[in-house]
Amino acid sequence: MLDEPFNHCVAGYDIPCNNHIVTYLNRPDLHALDFMYPNKHMKKLFMPLGGTEKLTGDQALIAPKEYDVVVSAGNWMVDDGSPSWQAGDIPKGIAAILDDVADVMRSYPVSLMPAFEEVLRSRGMYDMAFLKSMERYFWPVLKYIKPWRRQRMVKCLAESGIKVDIFGGGWEKVPFADSLVQHGSVSYSEMLDVISRTKVLVQDEALFNDGAHDRVFTAMLNGAVVVSEYSTYLEELFENEKDIFMFDWQNTKAQFGVIPQLLDDEQYRSNIATSAYGKVAGKHTWKNRAERIIETVDLFGGSNSVG
Repeated sequence: MLDEPFNHCVAGYDIPCNNHIVTYLNRPDLHALDFMYPNKHMKKLFMPLGGTEKLTGDQALIAPKEYDVVVSAGNWMVDDGSPSWQAGDIPKGIAAILDDVADVMRSYPVSLMPAFEEVLRSRGMYDMAFLKSMERYFWPVLKYIKPWRRQRMVKCLAESGIKVDIFGGGWEKVPFADSLVQHGSVSYSEMLDVISRTKVLVQDEALFNDGAHDRVFTAMLNGAVVVSEYSTYLEELFENEKDIFMFDWQNTKAQFGVIPQLLDDEQYRSNIATSAYGKVAGKHTWKNRAERIIETVDLFGGSNSVG
């Protein structure tokens, strides 16, 4: 899986195959897969994408870093940023629920399904049937909140006076575009080369707030310090302010105050990068992910049980 199962921009979960191993990136997606594909036989494996190395070992840590702060993300909020459900095309009661879900996700670094569950529980709607009934609205909320968070992150960087090299399309449309060094869309291989020459990578979690985006592991494997949107899973893997720096949606600007410190003190930045590299190199590469898939195939009977 490359994204959330309710992201309409990706597909593949229903290809004609009797049995699937489905790897998901965010732990709440286990339950989404249960009720979104009730008739599909799946072995569900929580497995964020692995990191990719451009450089290896000491090379990654000592190579010249010409980019200070990099953001790798496209911007696809092209209208005024208003949620689509506020256009009046759905019942007011449902719109009120969606407004509250959006408020939760604008305020706290939580994933989409837990935000829905929190809002439904606040209304006494504990039965799983309520969450299932909201499935059709997962995509509109994702389509709104993902670019909202991304724009807020980049805007906070720009307003903090931090020079940002941004790779990804669509940023020429934002009001603070003149504060960004825009490079437009680039290929994955080009972006990997950029990350290998980056001191600090700042990234949103793409709503994987109980999982991880592969940018985290790729950056760490190539000697960059990661400043990431908060994730419960990342908090389990790393020590905040020692291996990684995490921010939320209430104290973002203050939390970005560490970035000038990292740029001003190369020894400090290098210590963070070295600590993170040591934790990622042995556990979060694509080789490690392949090992988990092989184990899963073996557990369920080898190639005869997985189509």
